[in-house]
Amino acid sequence: MLYLSFLLTKESLSIIAVLVLILGNYGYIYGIIKKQIKPHIFTWIIWTIQTYIAAAGQWKGGAYWGAVPTFMNGTLCLVIAILCISNGEKKITKSDWFLFIGSIRAIPAWMLTKTPFLSELIVSVVNLVAYIPTMRKSWNKPLEEGLTVYTWSNVTQILSLFALRNYTLTTIMYPISCIIANGTTTVYLLIRRKKLHNVYFISAMNKEKSTIVS
Repeated sequence: MLYLSFLLTKESLSIIAVLVLILGNYGYIYGIIKKQIKPHIFTWIIWTIQTYIAAAGQWKGGAYWGAVPTFMNGTLCLVIAILCISNGEKKITKSDWFLFIGSIRAIPAWMLTKTPFLSELIVSVVNLVAYIPTMRKSWNKPLEEGLTVYTWSNVTQILSLFALRNYTLTTIMYPISCIIANGTTTVYLLIRRKKLHNVYFISAMNKEKSTIVS
């Protein structure tokens, strides 16, 4: 019973969330190093900045241990952003630049915001915008984006919710927005991969038929 009660404490849930986060990002980072996964650098730069901001906002809002996984997430985003410089997606569109600059310009608004609620609202919106470059890239290259990292990230976010000391709209807004966005991205990648598989299969079948006829 003592062991179980320890596992249910805010501190232990926060530590478990961090361990899950590291586990979930290990395969993603390994895939980048092996050049099997090519993340969009703008997405991860934005996520690095806004995740650190979100962690600060959660801490000020009274999340305490619940903010630790968010801070660790920001550190892992920073590692991935650095890896993107050499191994990330090389095709950057005008819309990517527009979203990136718009997200960066939102940072001064956060700095001028005195209330944690507005701070978390800005960060949550920027977080959602950061998904767009990755989803645009993944439309044609779904196999170059890791899938499990988003699933593991949701496990971390759920654990971090349980690790919160105070439950207010300020403290839960960011993790809930992440859970919704990660779930959407996972479904999106699965659909695109299935679609791509079907295209390859039909193309291969047509090629085989043409060979037999000739």
